[in-house]
Amino acid sequence: MKKQVPVEVQLLMLESTYAGYRASQQRLWRELYDVMGIRPMQESTVELIGSVCMIIGRLKNRIEQLEVTEAASDHDN
Repeated sequence: MKKQVPVEVQLLMLESTYAGYRASQQRLWRELYDVMGIRPMQESTVELIGSVCMIIGRLKNRIEQLEVTEAASDHDN
């Protein structure tokens, strides 16, 4: 017969796992703030995500412009 782990020990194990996930998540958010050049707490997470989406959109538009320009210059030659 298998001995059950006490509920208190299970809870401590879950809390420890959760703390590890939370620390990892916070580290990733801090890294994203650093990449974006924004001090943490200067913008909310929602604002940060919005900023990232806008930058990605601008970069996609710029890539499309460059591709069109390149295609036009290839066509002219």
